[in-house]
Amino acid sequence: KMVARSKKAITTAEWCCAQIQEISKSLAETTKRALESQRTLSTGPLEDKADLDHFHTFRRLYLGLGDLIFKKEKVVGEVERAAMQSHVHLEFCKDTFDPMAKEHKEEIELHQRTVTALEQEIAVLRRQMQTALDMVRPVEARIKTKGLDLGLHPVDELQDTLIGKSKKMLLFRELRRAAKGHEMEPPSIGAGCTSFLDSTAADSLQSM
Repeated sequence: KMVARSKKAITTAEWCCAQIQEISKSLAETTKRALESQRTLSTGPLEDKADLDHFHTFRRLYLGLGDLIFKKEKVVGEVERAAMQSHVHLEFCKDTFDPMAKEHKEEIELHQRTVTALEQEIAVLRRQMQTALDMVRPVEARIKTKGLDLGLHPVDELQDTLIGKSKKMLLFRELRRAAKGHEMEPPSIGAGCTSFLDSTAADSLQSM
């Protein structure tokens, strides 16, 4: 059963990576087209509009890349937990001379390769974020010089967003642990509490 869960975690991780890669590619293409169209604008009010559009495009790119990193890091965490389970099973199989030891060892190696690949992708995304931030600084400076409103800076906006998502994930884990605890109680005590907690946790996840 645990082997099946481990394989399911790998399959899920691979699917998530493929989806995230497609989103990243689409986002990059959209940003490139937007920036190329802005270069045709000249001076005066059009230049102001071009700078604002440029910065808002940067905002979408920066927040999109930050969200991709967040999702990839979540997948890394899932794969690492699956690797730990496989390692425990491997040690048990060694002690009991179970022939499944070889399969668990292969799973651990697969987990390690998956984590390495994900971490490399995350590093690339972080460099892309920094490059985008460096490239937009002159535009940001011009906008501030003219007194135009930029709103909350994307760096701060991303930080607030990720903090909010992390808090929701923590709340979900606490609700799930609480639900499991109530399941162990006699049916006459706190009946229906588990379903309420499950629905509350589901609502929290849907709002992320």
